[in-house]
Amino acid sequence: HVPELAPVVAPGALVVPEWMRTLVEGGVEGFVHSGDIQLAARSQIASEDALAAQVVGNNAGVLICDTDLRTIHLWAQRLFHGAPPTWIQEQISVRPYDLYLLCTPDIPFKGKPERDLPALRRQFHDALKKSLEGEHVVELAGSRDERFQVAADAIIELFGGTQTLPSRRGQVMPSPGQLYRVEHPN
Repeated sequence: HVPELAPVVAPGALVVPEWMRTLVEGGVEGFVHSGDIQLAARSQIASEDALAAQVVGNNAGVLICDTDLRTIHLWAQRLFHGAPPTWIQEQISVRPYDLYLLCTPDIPFKGKPERDLPALRRQFHDALKKSLEGEHVVELAGSRDERFQVAADAIIELFGGTQTLPSRRGQVMPSPGQLYRVEHPN
């Protein structure tokens, strides 16, 4: 889980929440509607941008995002069986990520089955994995502890295993619950 990972790999890191989950869990009905997709995508962008502006020099120099627009886009397709707004797809290509941590669906499902469609978890994972072809992806499988260790190692390796956290200041790391993004400032 992202809030638990961040303090271990980079104490003081900022974390962008998964906006789709935030909207669904905060909603009156507990469901997301097609109109919420744009709100989730815009909230994701705004949160990432606002927190990224605070990263350098103010914390561990790391920003971790619990999700990204790619995931929101695929969720929209999965839940509403249609094409999400084109601007979301366009934004995916202009918001590059340096590292994606992709969780395999090999652990028991938790959540509301009518909302999350657990029978389609593998299909969603495969679609997400295919959409990440050509990207730096580390796939996480196994127990929670095994996933956590592989994720932490991948993030730390990205910054250079011999660096101490203070020397990592100025390096920005965001991305997605299933995915994480890491950016390096110019």
